[in-house]
This record gives sequence, structure tokens and C-alpha cells, in this order.
Amino acid sequence: MANWRCAIDLDAPYWVDYSSRLLQLNANDFPTAGELNTMLPKSAVNAQGMPIRFVASQFISEPCYEEHIYQTGEVSTRQNSWHDLFNALVWTRFPRLKAAMNALHHSKTDKSTATGRGKQRDALTLFDECGVIVISDSRRDLEAMANREWSTVFPAGARIQGTRYQVFIGGHAMLQKFLKPYKAMTANSLLLQVPVHIYSQPREQLCTYLDA
Repeated sequence: MANWRCAIDLDAPYWVDYSSRLLQLNANDFPTAGELNTMLPKSAVNAQGMPIRFVASQFISEPCYEEHIYQTGEVSTRQNSWHDLFNALVWTRFPRLKAAMNALHHSKTDKSTATGRGKQRDALTLFDECGVIVISDSRRDLEAMANREWSTVFPAGARIQGTRYQVFIGGHAMLQKFLKPYKAMTANSLLLQVPVHIYSQPREQLCTYLDA
């Protein structure tokens, strides 16, 4: 896939936490599992302490995606897949969050259903795919968002990403949608109040804080 990075508008605000990582990748050939592995931080381990590694899907026979990550640390990664590329990038940005969700997927397996899924695993998947974390140092502002008080959330046409709120995208399907964004895009949001001294930190430090 020649010059694949041209499909991404890196100047758009929704890439802010991933643009530096995308720029590290060779733009001429779509990233391989091996190339993505070089971007993983040392903190990228599963709940059992095994290092996370991206492995080309054809080399993984285990049909249960989440269980395989929990048991081995290997993340099945399809070649030329935007979805799997963005999943890998989220692993590099929020490795502890991803590992925690993987551990919950393992522990919440519902053996009473044919698929092993249930409401809790479905909720985890929704957040894993299209989750965002919205932070503010104001509980009142977060309550306004939770209660859909849009005139309070967006006073006089203000942008959501600013002095009152900050948004962090952790859902890889959400990132994929931003290749061709549309108005009806919907995220599953975790609203989190943080202390003022934390909220004012640089974005990179905030990502590390949220991941922890």
C-alpha cells in the first residue's frame, strides 16, 4: 500500500496523541507487525506480565482473540488492516489500559452462553472499539456532559477540546472512522474528573497519567 499515510490528515486534532507515532512509520509500505513491535514501550505487558507482541495473524491458530492475548501476550495483527494498525497504536499509547481490558475480557467470560460473551464483555468491546476518555477538573462540567446539557457543554459554539474539557481517543475503531469522519460518529465516553494540577500538565504526561 504505497504512501498509506496520505490517507491521514495529521493536522486534524483527533490525531494529536498518535501523530508522532504515525510519523515514525515508513510511509511507503503499510506497517508490519514487526515494525509495530519496535514502538511498544516496556510497560506493554499483559495481566500476567508477558510482553505484548504483535504477530501476523496467519501465524496464530488460537480462534479466541482476547484469550490468546491473555495467555501469551501475542496480539493477532492482520497485514494491510487499518483496524489492526490503529489497535496497535493504542497499545503503544495506552498499554496498561489495554491490558486491563484484556484481563477483564478473560475474567468476564460467560460460560453459560454459546459465544462466551455477556453484557460485561460486550460493554468492554464497545469501549475498546470506540472509547474516548473525557477529562475535566470540574465535576459540574462533567455532569453537564453526562446529562446532555449541551448549552452548558458547548457555550456559544465553543469547541469541546479546550480549557474546560480534554478528550483522549482510546478506541481503535474510532480512529479508523476518522479516516473519513462524519457527523453521526458516536463514541462511548468515560468521564473522569482530575485534580487541577494534573489537568494542567502537558498532553504527553496526561496520557501516561490516564493509562496508569
